[in-house]
Amino acid sequence: MLLPEIDFEYWFKLNQEQPKKHVRYGVITKICNIYKKNNRHKQTYFCGNEVEVNRLNRLNYIELEEEIISKINSIKEIDLKHKEDILVIFDLINIWGGLTGGSNFYTIKNDTSTRMEYILWLPEYIKLINKAISRDINSYGDITKHVIPNLGMSFGSKHISFWSRKNGNSKCLIVIDNKIAGTTGVQYAKNADYTTIIKEVHALAIVKKLEPQKIEKALFSFHEYYFDNDNTKFTENVEGTDYSIAKIVATNLEIINQGGIPKIKINNLVTNKKKILKISTPIINLYKTENVNTKDGLIFIKISAIERCKIPRKL
Repeated sequence: MLLPEIDFEYWFKLNQEQPKKHVRYGVITKICNIYKKNNRHKQTYFCGNEVEVNRLNRLNYIELEEEIISKINSIKEIDLKHKEDILVIFDLINIWGGLTGGSNFYTIKNDTSTRMEYILWLPEYIKLINKAISRDINSYGDITKHVIPNLGMSFGSKHISFWSRKNGNSKCLIVIDNKIAGTTGVQYAKNADYTTIIKEVHALAIVKKLEPQKIEKALFSFHEYYFDNDNTKFTENVEGTDYSIAKIVATNLEIINQGGIPKIKINNLVTNKKKILKISTPIINLYKTENVNTKDGLIFIKISAIERCKIPRKL
């Protein structure tokens, strides 16, 4: 099984306690400033609309999520005739997505952006979301094929997940971003085995009597508690729920080794034009007083106020 056997009820409950904060992180302002700077005020429905921007900025995650679902359910036919409504939802999902807000879509280069050229990709997006509404797992495959420019698995799967929930279907598809991929021992969402993940989520939903979306949110909270978004750091917390499982995931991600020791990263520095010298510098996380074995012998490190240090070895 790819997915970790965590306490899904606990982590889902924790997830629902988190969204008290507003979701924006300045995403809306960031998007609007891009278009304001380039005199493109009305490229999204909220840009140039100060009242709407202020309203959106007051929403938290759950409130915005509910608004997106409501707008999705209000569209009867998903086609180009409803392109304005679809584009509104597209922007709102990107805002809900978090810090980057799908920024590659909105960044202006050579006086244009992917978002501004929606006529080129919107037909493919409509095909994608119609597949998602049908709960077609191949919709993830379309994302990996880059049928829509600048829409990768992390953000693309957010769109798939939202549209798959149209009309309240409980067997919805889920978000597969770096966090969900990380729980399966894969660093990046683009490399995740989405077919197996979806099957396992739906199977767990039946066993745990939770909707697939709740399984996803539980996995998200579990990952956020122990790992960073790029799956390169592991937070030691022996008192944390499912800590032993988190250590297994960290091992699978190769953040720590089988003994629970953080992996030592080697930097090779090249100096001197006449003679190339390689200086190996271990980067070591200090969690406690410990002995660290390196290829060149034994280095004794005593716990101190710093958390990380580099110790050069003599050639």
